[in-house]
Amino acid sequence: MRNQLAAADFSWPGLRQEFVFDLLAELEFAAVDLGLWTGYTKVTPEDVRTDIAGWARRTRAALDSRGLEVSDVFPVASMALAPRSVNHPDAAERRAGDDFFREMLDYAAQLGAHHMTILPGVLHEGQSYREALEGSAEGLRWRVEEARAAGIVLSIEGHVGSHVDTPERILELIALVPGLTLTLDFGHFAVQGMPDERAYPLMEHTSHFHVRGCANGLVQTRYIHNVIDFAAIVRRFAELEYVGWFALEYVHDDRPGCSECDNIQETILFRDFLRDRLAELPDGAQSTT
Repeated sequence: MRNQLAAADFSWPGLRQEFVFDLLAELEFAAVDLGLWTGYTKVTPEDVRTDIAGWARRTRAALDSRGLEVSDVFPVASMALAPRSVNHPDAAERRAGDDFFREMLDYAAQLGAHHMTILPGVLHEGQSYREALEGSAEGLRWRVEEARAAGIVLSIEGHVGSHVDTPERILELIALVPGLTLTLDFGHFAVQGMPDERAYPLMEHTSHFHVRGCANGLVQTRYIHNVIDFAAIVRRFAELEYVGWFALEYVHDDRPGCSECDNIQETILFRDFLRDRLAELPDGAQSTT
């Protein structure tokens, strides 16, 4: 059985990326979710776009020297979400978003990554929900094909703040884009007071999974205050023969609960919890790929 546990480098946005790699190797994670978020992460998309090949080469060497794989590349063009989004009604903004995607895909491919997460778009001023949904589908269809040609599985993360912020809306978008997968985070539903079971239909479309503590009204919580039944989720993933990563994704920002956790200690607690739950699965239920 391979180690299916990864962690996000953007859990510590103020630290040097190499330092975070050292930390995650020390914590015995097998892989890293690489975040490239404009205005948030230490290494930004703007940095990488100045020398894509050079950044890919340096990052790959830094990972290899620590025995770490790339579990996901997650670029975000703007923390404001609307600029350069896949469904922007302004043609110039869409073209800028298209260019951004192609450059980030090039970086992921040169890095040797096999998975990439992007955002699904938002409801822009003056758009109907249907217009926003169809705009996203149009922008995502060719992105899925270009990613596939590069050997990369493309996923979206439906999230609070997007126009696909419920399991039902996410399924609507998935149905419109053949080959599109999900980076699933139950926290985006728990914060809205939704039960876990409502998101279960998303699991069969999932290629990457985010883990952190959440509760109604709180985007992020400590392990002891978490309301998501991750044990049941792990068992269900085993039944679905899920072969992706379980990625710890604590963050630090101004959203409710996101500046109130010791991200190292909470990551350790969930790491140990997931190790135990994966070890409890029957023989043959865990990935051997």
